[in-house]
Amino acid sequence: MSSPIATEIEHQLKVLQSSTNNEERKRSAAQLRQLQESDPQAFLAYTWEVISSPTLDVTVRFFTAAAVVEFVEQSWHNNVPKSLQQEMVDRYLQLLLTPNLSAVSVALLRKIGVLLSLMVRRCNARGDCGVLPAPMERVAKLLSETLVQTAADANSVGYMAQCLLVLHLFLKEAEKKRVGGVFTRLCTMLVPVMSRLFASSVSWDYLECYQQLLYLLKCALRVFGSGVFEANFYTYLLGFTWRLARDIAMGGQQEQVRCRQRLMEYAIKVQLNMVTAFPTQLQQLPLGFYARTVDDSGPDESLFALLTAVVESDIGAVVTEKTLCRAMLLIKAIMLVEDSNPFIATCLASLCRSTTLLKRLVERIICLMADDISEVVLSQWDVDPERYASELDREIDDETSLTSCAEELLLALTGSTSCGAQSVEFAWQFSGALLECGSVTQVTAALHAVGVCCYTMPVGQDPSFFVNFLTSKLLPLITSSSHTTSPFVLRRVVWIVGMWCESVQGDALRSQVHMTLVSLLQPSTQTVVELTALRSIENYINDPSFTPTEIPAECVHCIFLAVQRLLPQLHSPSAVKNLAGLVHVMIERSLFDVGNGEMLLNLILPALHRTVNDAQLAFSATTHSSADVRSVAIAGGPDEDSDDDVGKFDAMALSVLLECVGSCVRISTCELEERIWSLFPSVVVPCTCPGSCLAAWVEDQGWELLLLMSRMARTWWKESHDALLFCLDNITREMSARHIIVRSVYTLLLLCPEPGEYVNSMVVDHAMTELVQTQSSAVCVAYFALLAVVLLRGDAALRCQIMSASVQHLLSVESVQSVTFGIYLSLLIAWAALPLPSAMEGGVDHSASSLETLVVVVSQHPNRSSFVESIILLIDVSPSDFVTAQLVAMLERLVATQTAALVFSEEDRTMACNAMKCAAAPPSEPNGGDKALGEQERNPAEMLLELFADEELSSSYHHVVRLLTLFGFRLPGSGLHCVG
Repeated sequence: MSSPIATEIEHQLKVLQSSTNNEERKRSAAQLRQLQESDPQAFLAYTWEVISSPTLDVTVRFFTAAAVVEFVEQSWHNNVPKSLQQEMVDRYLQLLLTPNLSAVSVALLRKIGVLLSLMVRRCNARGDCGVLPAPMERVAKLLSETLVQTAADANSVGYMAQCLLVLHLFLKEAEKKRVGGVFTRLCTMLVPVMSRLFASSVSWDYLECYQQLLYLLKCALRVFGSGVFEANFYTYLLGFTWRLARDIAMGGQQEQVRCRQRLMEYAIKVQLNMVTAFPTQLQQLPLGFYARTVDDSGPDESLFALLTAVVESDIGAVVTEKTLCRAMLLIKAIMLVEDSNPFIATCLASLCRSTTLLKRLVERIICLMADDISEVVLSQWDVDPERYASELDREIDDETSLTSCAEELLLALTGSTSCGAQSVEFAWQFSGALLECGSVTQVTAALHAVGVCCYTMPVGQDPSFFVNFLTSKLLPLITSSSHTTSPFVLRRVVWIVGMWCESVQGDALRSQVHMTLVSLLQPSTQTVVELTALRSIENYINDPSFTPTEIPAECVHCIFLAVQRLLPQLHSPSAVKNLAGLVHVMIERSLFDVGNGEMLLNLILPALHRTVNDAQLAFSATTHSSADVRSVAIAGGPDEDSDDDVGKFDAMALSVLLECVGSCVRISTCELEERIWSLFPSVVVPCTCPGSCLAAWVEDQGWELLLLMSRMARTWWKESHDALLFCLDNITREMSARHIIVRSVYTLLLLCPEPGEYVNSMVVDHAMTELVQTQSSAVCVAYFALLAVVLLRGDAALRCQIMSASVQHLLSVESVQSVTFGIYLSLLIAWAALPLPSAMEGGVDHSASSLETLVVVVSQHPNRSSFVESIILLIDVSPSDFVTAQLVAMLERLVATQTAALVFSEEDRTMACNAMKCAAAPPSEPNGGDKALGEQERNPAEMLLELFADEELSSSYHHVVRLLTLFGFRLPGSGLHCVG
């Protein structure tokens, strides 16, 4: 420990442990990393001396072990010799088997256990086929022998718990080594040991041997819940859990009950993991394991009976909330394999025959879905209304939430093939009874259950059933809300009306619902109820059955006023997202038109700017805050089942706001253009700039907003200039939104007065290369559109460059019909040679010179003889009559030119004439080929938009007008035709 390198390692570790200076810690970490790489043996020797020393402070030993864990994760496999790896594994294994180490510090024991497990998993050693790697087999064998010996000694309770904890940590890490069936072989090796330990546990006292039993169950969680399927063990575990449940029900000292409850959590978790990990092997267990059989006259000790008893138990006094959640998750997991496993379907059918059990289960689940209606909660409605409105949003697969687990299980039961019909019947009966004569709490539970099952309950039911329930029960509760309805019940009623929107048909009835919900949108209504009403209205507008006529104009106005009043008051991202989503869908459903653009921008833009600024400030604070990384030794280790909540930026809220602003832009008038383009520096750049804190979350949406702004623009602004330069700077980035960036460049080039100021030969080279190399059809057509605009609006040098490159690539392709870009290259060549209006400058046709250049370029290519054939082959696979017309027109001009002999042989001329004749023939004639009659009726402008992948854009987009004008089309509605 006194060598210079050991001294240096010691110094760097002390700095890392004690310093609060972030820069100093960074330098120290870098120096330590260098020492580790230069001499890993010295680092491991020094740290071993520290960690194994019983005289040093536990804090120092713990921190040093943490440093070695980091080293093993980064450098163990490649930088440490195999012999040294084996030596360190043996040393740390012996240290962990030292008696009473857990008495020193459980945290230190855990950290060293994790260290050993990592070393073993990341060792270089490889086992032969069917054999464990040597280090893993040696550790497992020694741990097994130690446990068997310890189990026979009644005085070794603490030491056995220590060894079981080490085995648990070892298994937890080994579970990650799934390649080659290593973990399965390890678990198979441990089955006899685990069986002996469980056999010994029959005589263990729950309180005195609590740690032993807990770690034994945690080991079983890996061995039998993930590694191997062992039918005899699950049968034993079911009996063990029943005994545990009876003991808990008998009560006792608080500490005793707490220990049993904790063991119950893990006993059920093992069964849950088993069902999840081995869904195809469940039939190896007998039918009586799952459900009571017909000829079974004894007490029902099946799994379903146990789980129902657990679900019915009092939370806290008998079972923990975690146990209850896991029991419901286990039932749901079994039901998920019902349709793929006939045996499980039979088990569920047995559960249905035991109607009492199923009825008890359904009724208890509904009771668990009740809302908290205390005065304290009601007082919080005014303090934090957004939180209590968002409570009604279902949390999907939240395995720690009692409400979420109850919702998921009720959905599984009512949607089940075997149990669905009976479960729905029980749910309706019980909910109806609660609504008739239940307390406010029970009424909220019933409403919650019916609302959650909005898709499973209607199956097989008369559609009028819910309509009668709606008109006779629910809507009257809303209209009388100011007098008699509890606010908790009112909130649930409003929510359930929205959840069942798909079952409400007909404009008259839906209009009645809209007016009833809108009646709540007033300042005197509690904000929680207002927010819930707005969500329900959004559900109806989002419903596929929605028609604009179902919602009266005065209702639309009231909704707007409510959003206008509430949005500035909201602070939570989810609430802002919901209101922005409502405005967005109302625009998309044509409830707002062009005249509403300004008022909607006034409504949404402040929320958007606030969200962007808040997000930037939050990320900045996170980046610049220096975390306190000093290590603190703790007496007890953390529960590996618990996870710390980590605050996350709500990207969805910003995403919805960007989409909403995009919708507002689409219906805005020209007078708002300058204001809209002010969004580029304040919103688009922060959301899309490489390295920006927001780019990782909403970059695609930011680019989409810019593209929409460009498409709607009529005027060239300074921000438009900046945006085009910004897009050109980002055009080479490999990213999912790349096609959007390229389309933005194409759109802005079509808008700008002088494209030549922005595009040079390097841009053209890049675009041409991507056109012929990209595997993405979206990127390919985007680059084609960019090149087409440059060709038709650029100077003569760029036109010549594009045409020459197109010819080179086209004649270099082995099969022009097999590549996507073949058509695009041929069109670029054609447009360079045709007298389109964009090629006319000052009334002079510049296409003639381009045509002569084309002939020269083709004639100089080694494959010049295949040019005409390539064009004719592409005419055969032309996507539209418009494309065919362009290629045929080019052939006609080439045939007519004086220098055509440089390109055309007599055979070529004959082929070209035949191709032109076939293309000109009507589809009813023999020479008309395979052209569809419908193609003759299509508008050429429509075909042009389709070619540029702009077919979804209407004439309200000024970009469409510019594109059509570029090709000589008159404006939409005036008899579109093509000039030239």
